Amino acid sequence: METLVAMQAVFPRWWVTWLLVALVGFSIGYWVFTSALLWYRQRRKRVSFHGSLPSVVFLRPVKRGVPQLTEKAGRLIAAARPGDWVIFVVDTPEDEAACRTACRWACEGVYTEVLTAPQLTGVWNPKIAKLITLTASLGNHAPEHWILSDCEAVPDPAFMERFRREWAALERKCPNVLLTAGYRFTGATRFFQQLDQFPSLLTLWPGLVVTEWADKGKGLGYTLGACTGLRKRDLQVIGGWESMLAYLAEDHRLGAELAKAGHPTRLSREVLPLDSDPLGLIDWIRHQHRVSFTYRVCNPAGFLGMGLIQGSMAGLLLALINPAAWWSWSLLAVLFLARAVTALVNAASLGYRVRHPARFGVMSFLASMIETIFWAAAWLPLPVRWGRRTLKVGRDGQFSGAKFDQTSLASEGSFHYQSDA
Repeated sequence: METLVAMQAVFPRWWVTWLLVALVGFSIGYWVFTSALLWYRQRRKRVSFHGSLPSVVFLRPVKRGVPQLTEKAGRLIAAARPGDWVIFVVDTPEDEAACRTACRWACEGVYTEVLTAPQLTGVWNPKIAKLITLTASLGNHAPEHWILSDCEAVPDPAFMERFRREWAALERKCPNVLLTAGYRFTGATRFFQQLDQFPSLLTLWPGLVVTEWADKGKGLGYTLGACTGLRKRDLQVIGGWESMLAYLAEDHRLGAELAKAGHPTRLSREVLPLDSDPLGLIDWIRHQHRVSFTYRVCNPAGFLGMGLIQGSMAGLLLALINPAAWWSWSLLAVLFLARAVTALVNAASLGYRVRHPARFGVMSFLASMIETIFWAAAWLPLPVRWGRRTLKVGRDGQFSGAKFDQTSLASEGSFHYQSDA
């Protein structure tokens, strides 16, 4: 309430009221428009491709402590075809043993390998460090096409077959095209796990479809870390993974740098399932702050524009400012209904299984209000928490004071990107 009193002391009450009403109206319009756009997009006819598919290398960097790692690694191996390579990079002996167990399930003709990441010192992106190790291990006979996916991804053979055929069809029209897939979460059973899935549903996917709708054939301008198809020559154009070692959002930088070089990124029709991380309150707060902060440093102008769609918090403030006005509470009810219905439409478009629609609607509205808090906090010069490390990030998305032990990587024979790999 003190905040509301302070606002009314600086701005006239009518001015604040109409500003909040405008934010509510704009937010509802945006939610409805993007939900309809996503619904239409996901129901368009899939791109067809008839012909043989090229073999690929599946790149899978594995972070420490992934639950059910053997099963997840096995799902990726099961999605491979004869002639494909599946390469894992891990941190610990336990993760190495889990991946090697999964490799025993590979069908004939699928090459598998498990590598151990070098132990580095300094400030660096651990995922990129693993990819440097992985890429350096590839020999002259490795396939030219690569598919990079998150360690939480649980693709099935049908998903990967459709993704590869879509990519092959796009390559016929544009040989330099990359294909990236969005994601949906599965396996969320705890409250904060379920709450953690809403930013992708309420913010990420609407932003993706709007970017795609407005790109006019130029591509997204970034990739998504969940799943991306690229080629060896794409990486060579931007100087290898090393060029991204000191950046927080390596997936965004990869797509942005390749877009400048004339290698556009398209958003796949396919949606990749990701298993939810086991999250408590503190882990959820840290993850949501890192996500919001990453959005800000990657696209400051777009992130600033997100202030126009914080309608849920605006509606609540409007009701608190005008507690005796029936119209303020009626508008809040309309706002809640619009947020819940559009969230359910988005979930249906992406293949989410919603068992309790009423609870889902309430949580979507709660997540929408919480998003405003993290949106505001992302503008503060706060460090981000990534795994066991606390990192400061500059305006360009690069770690402040970024440095890393090049000797450690070089001693593993994996620091310098091999152009003939």
